[in-house]
Formats: sequence, C-alpha cells, structure tokens
Amino acid sequence: MATKYNDIIKLRGGKAAYDIAEEKKGEWVSFIPNEQFNNVLRTVIKSVRGNDIDNHKSFWINGTYGTGKSHAVAVVSHLLGDAVEDIRQWVDYEYKDAKFATLRQAIYSLRETKRLLTVNVYGLGAMTHPGDLALVLQKAVTETLRKHKIEIAVPTDYENYIEQIHQNPEIWNHLIDTHTALSSVVADSDQLAESLKTGDLGIFHRVSDTLREAQLDIRLNNDNIKQWLCEVQDRLTELGTYNGLLIVWDEFTDVMTDAIGVPVLKQLQEVAQKFMNEDCNSYLFLISHPSAFNGIDSEQLKQTDGRYHRMKYNMESVSAFKIMSRKFEIIDEERHAQMCQQFYTMNPQLLDIFTATSNDQQSTREDLFNLYPLHPGTANLATHYATVVGSSSRSVFEFLGQNDSIRDFLDSEESFLNRDTITADYLWDYVLKVFQDDVTNYGAVTERYNSYKLQVSNEGAAYFAVFKGILLLNAFNNVSGENNNGLVTPSEDNIHALFAGTRYDSEVDTVLQWFNEQGIIQRAPGGLYSVQFSALPSGEIEEKKTEMRNVQYRFTEQILNFSDAASTAFEKKMMQKVIRPYGFKFFSDHQNEAVLRSQIKNARKDTKTSTMFFALLMARNNAELGVLRSFAEKCAEDENDKDLKNIVYLVFDEVFTDAKYEQFIEYQANYACASSHGFLDQQKVHRDHAVSMVKEWMDSVQRGNAIVYINTPIRDKIAISCI
Repeated sequence: MATKYNDIIKLRGGKAAYDIAEEKKGEWVSFIPNEQFNNVLRTVIKSVRGNDIDNHKSFWINGTYGTGKSHAVAVVSHLLGDAVEDIRQWVDYEYKDAKFATLRQAIYSLRETKRLLTVNVYGLGAMTHPGDLALVLQKAVTETLRKHKIEIAVPTDYENYIEQIHQNPEIWNHLIDTHTALSSVVADSDQLAESLKTGDLGIFHRVSDTLREAQLDIRLNNDNIKQWLCEVQDRLTELGTYNGLLIVWDEFTDVMTDAIGVPVLKQLQEVAQKFMNEDCNSYLFLISHPSAFNGIDSEQLKQTDGRYHRMKYNMESVSAFKIMSRKFEIIDEERHAQMCQQFYTMNPQLLDIFTATSNDQQSTREDLFNLYPLHPGTANLATHYATVVGSSSRSVFEFLGQNDSIRDFLDSEESFLNRDTITADYLWDYVLKVFQDDVTNYGAVTERYNSYKLQVSNEGAAYFAVFKGILLLNAFNNVSGENNNGLVTPSEDNIHALFAGTRYDSEVDTVLQWFNEQGIIQRAPGGLYSVQFSALPSGEIEEKKTEMRNVQYRFTEQILNFSDAASTAFEKKMMQKVIRPYGFKFFSDHQNEAVLRSQIKNARKDTKTSTMFFALLMARNNAELGVLRSFAEKCAEDENDKDLKNIVYLVFDEVFTDAKYEQFIEYQANYACASSHGFLDQQKVHRDHAVSMVKEWMDSVQRGNAIVYINTPIRDKIAISCI
C-alpha cells in the first residue's frame, strides 16, 4: 500500500538543458514539435530550398533559457543533414495528421535535392580576439569533416603553419629555443607541428605571438574565412553527399556579451552576406538569449535583419506542461489516477482556469493530470518563469528533476497523508537566487521578502506560503510584457487559484487581510496586491508624503476633489431621480466649525437661488464622522443664520478609513515624484491607483446609508438609492 508519493510516481532522469555539442545518438527524436517550431521549420525550408532569393538567408533564433530552442535547432539540423531513412520515422509520426501533409511533403521534397553537413560551435570557447573567429570556424569544420571521414584539400590556418614548420625546421627550432612561450610547451619543431595538428587554439596563439615578437610575417592563405568556407562547400558538393554547411553556433550569447562580440558579429555579417549568394548552399544558425541584442545598435540590427531570418522562440505553456509532465514516471497508474481525479473533482475550477488559453484543452488537461501532485498554479508559474525569466543555471526543468525540496516532498509520508500538492512557495525558494542576482528586475520583490520574511513566517506556514506566492506573481507580472496572459497578475482571484485545494486554501482571505492591515503588501484598487517597482528615491517620497499630509491632502474633501471621479460618481449614480436643478459640493471637517460654515455658505451663494443645493459631508474616519453629524444637526436647527437655509446636508456613513488614507498618500507621493523625474509610466500608474481608490470609496458610499438634515430636521437614516 502506498504511503508516499514516491510509491506512485518517480522522477525521471535527464538533462535540464539540451547540449548540442554533447548530443547522444538518437537523443533528438524526443523533441515534441509545436506550431512555433513548425513556423521555424517552414522558414528554414523556404530559405534552404533556394528558389526565392529574398528568403535565401541564414538564421538567428533567440529565446530565454529553458524554452527548448537548442533542441529545436538540433532537430532542424538532423532533418537537413541525416540520411532520409533516419528521419522518416520521426517525420511520419509527428506529422502524420492530414493538417501537416504540406509540411511533411516539403521536408521530403527539400531532401531530394539538399543535404547540409552540420558543424557545431559552442559559446565563446577560447576566443580572446575577433581575429580568432576564422580559427574557431576552421577548427569546427575540419573536426566535423574528420568525424565524418570526409577528406578534402582545403588547408586550414593550422595546416599553413604546419607546412611552414616542415619546410623550415631550423628556423622553428631556433624560435622554440629563444622564446619561452613555445619552449614551455614543446621541445622541438616536430612536437610543435603535432600540437598544431590537434587544433589547439592556445598553441596557435603562442606561435602567432612568437612570430610577432620575432618580427616575422608568415602570410596565411586563408585570410578570407568566407571564401574558405565556400571552398569547403564546393569540395563537399563535388564529393556528392552534401550540398553545403549548416554552421550551428549555440550559446552565441556568450560571444555577444563579451567585449569582442560586436566585432565578431561584423565578421559574421560578411560570412552571412557571402552565404546569401544564389550559388551558395551554406548557412549560419545562431542560437542566443534575447540579451545578445542589447549591445547592437540600430544600424547593426538592420544589417542583421538583412542577412538573417531572426526568429523568437518562446516557452509555450501547453508544450511546457507536456514536457514537465514527462519528468514524472507514473509507476502506479490506477492509484495516481484516483488521487488526481479526487483532487480535480473537488477543485474543478482549476482545470478551467489553467486550460483557458490552450488551443487543445483536452490535451492540456491530461498534461496537468500527469503533473499531479504539482499544483496547476505552480505549473503555470513554472512555465512563465521559463518564458520571461529563464536561467541557464536554474532551469525550470531542474525545479522538478534536480531539486532536493521536491524529492523530500515526494518522500514525505505526511505530505502524502494530507494529500498536499507542490505549491508556489516551492518555486519561490528555488528561483530566489536568480531574483537576488537581478536587482534591476526583481529588487523590489526580494527587498520586500527580506524585510518581512521573519515577521510573516512567525504567523504560520499559510502566511509564509501565500507571501511567497504573491511575490512570485508580482515578479512575473512586472516583466512579462506580451507574455502576460492574465494569470500572473497579483489579483485576489489569482492568489486564491494558487492555493485552491491545498491545506492553505481556507486561510487565504485571513492572510490577505493581515497583509493589508500590517502593510506587508497592501490591497490596491481592483483587489491587487502589488509590490511597486520604482526607481524613485525613497527619501524624496517620504518628504513628499509628509508635505501631502500637512498641505495638499490635509482635509478629506481634498481627496474627493483632486479629480472628477467623486463628483462624476455622485452625479451619475445618486442623482438620476432628481428632477429639479441642483448643485452640490463635497465638504469635510476643518477642525474649525466657523470655517466649514463659511465654505458651505459661499458654495450656496455660487448657485442659483432656485437650485437645490446639497452639502455632501464625508469623513476619513469615525471620529470625523461624529463631528460632521453634530455639525449638520446644528446647521439644520440654526434658525438665526438665514444663509444656511435651503441647504440639504447629506452625511454619509461610509468612511474612507485611516489605512486607505495612508495608501492614497503613498500613491500621490509616488505620482508627484515620478512627475518631477519624468517617469511617465510610473506617473500614470500611481495616479490611476489614486483615482481608483476614490471610485471604490464612492461605490461603497452608494451601497451604504446617509443621514439627511434639512430645515425641518429628519433624523432617520436612508439608503443612498432612495435619494
């Protein structure tokens, strides 16, 4: 009988990332194509086919870590380079449906005339100078030729040096004896030649440096790498098996983020330009993170787009669910199905929420079932992490496959007994290091976590788990851009969805209320628990808050009058049934009854005599509410002051509250500082939040009660809808 999840499922092994350089035979066939990959494949086929000169370009694919771009390119290289009989089983299985008939036929049609030899280059390697590019490419090509037992007569720069050494051994032995750069690694010219035969870039640099010191110039025959590559292609074509080269450069990000990146790219632009010739059948295929483009100016980017098909490769949540589900090997299918069915029967809304954006909802449901006991909310955030964040060192797939916390969970009898699921707090703990290393994007959430983690954790496990879940939502929401499908907004609904069906489910509302009251993460208008990402100076914000409490928003009426939100709401929602002409204005306690009386009188005088005038008295807190009720009653009973006649005093029960007042001040202070620094986006966000707070207050006022005071006093409360 099962007592742990480990008795029902096991974690499959496997690498977290696909390594093209270390690819094992047949490993590529595990790839699951999706429409995004199919579009990449169509682009490649159109280019390689060669009948459209405008599309005859190289390729550059970019995506965050863990999106599967390297595996995708590996599949493309096999489809273009393996024997047709070796790819047929995969192609016929993955593209067996009628809707893929055109794509399937395009693959086979291309292979009737084209076959490319794949050459793999990885990362920066030993490159220290842009001039090393030719050597890196030549070494990769010659090693590939040697691996495939292809012999062609195109000498490399290494071979040029070797030829010079064999022709002039005395000169080279003298150079070795007199230069420690060589004598420290080889004994004589024969050993030097043997070292160069291995393609050792370090030895090549030592030879080059020694020649430079000795002021000797040995001209190499292959200064023009693009011409050399074309000569290799031509020799391949003569042999009859291959038509050209497909040079796949994985982790090209490492090159572009190095100081030599842009100069290397410029040289590659020339290669790509040469490859665009109609008689050329060779291509570059660069694979990088989006950050590889950060150092490229607009002109260079324009040149790049002219020479490459630049393609973005995202993590699609549907395919991500499927890939993650394969990390779990279900060894007791009947028991797993029972537990999974029970969980989703009790929480059917979760399947609706997390399959809503899928093009194949039934398939996605099956993937989520196979991921149990991973909570679907956690699965969604994990795929979002892969899409918009990503990390080579902390892949989303390592989250499941190489995570001690997950292994401990699966091996826990308590977790199994309580039918616990793997909740979002597990993911937070896993990605925290990545967030801490990226202060620009995630400094706000990590700072909030570090500031309150002890206070929150002391309240209990539910508080700490929900805290981490909200911070994850905020982290992803603020960097997601076009990838935000609405499921990472830090809303009450999304927070509840993260913990629905878990041991924390019943406590979420209590936790959120505590967060709001304690100022840990306050509830913003619309039910959002936002952690603001701001570059504004905190000291300046605090000064502005003090100023606003004492001046701009000292009195409640100033809150109501800072925009037209309150007046519009009152007029549209509460005065629809008033037939005769009317006027109104908001008032609040000024800690001086005479001042308030004077304000109301002046407002009444500014309206026509025949107009019904409403003095709308609204309070920040209950203490102010009591003062306003007493004031209105005195005015209504004052028969001596004729200027107070014909005024309807409405004192509303719904107060703003001191907590919301502080939150309003926070928004307004940030708005003011953002305005002064020219941060237009932040300026709009903070002002919109402040306006929304007033709107929400007016909505609550409309649903509540008020006391009406007129010349003939009425003391009964009435519903606002009865006005």
